[in-house]
Amino acid sequence: MNDDFLKVKIISSVKNNLSKIKTTIYPNPFTQTATLSFDYNQPTQLTIFSMDGKIMQQYQSTDNFYTIDRKQLSNGMYLYELKKISNNELLDTGKLVIQ
Repeated sequence: MNDDFLKVKIISSVKNNLSKIKTTIYPNPFTQTATLSFDYNQPTQLTIFSMDGKIMQQYQSTDNFYTIDRKQLSNGMYLYELKKISNNELLDTGKLVIQ
């Protein structure tokens, strides 16, 4: 193999087989704020990513909801991950749309 190339493994989807929680985002799409609520009552971390994978916002909470503030986010589509803080287990993933 030529040393001028980098081998990259691409993950095309994430399957969540460990934790089954119900999440709701409203409104989605949104203009200023949205609420992500879920049926899990332990400390969690919510990370908002741009479509190219850049971390845009992170939140931590012991509540079972987050209020997502647009802040400096441009109009467009974003991805989110909700994880347990205790062991970094993925609880849910999804999309947010800002108009």
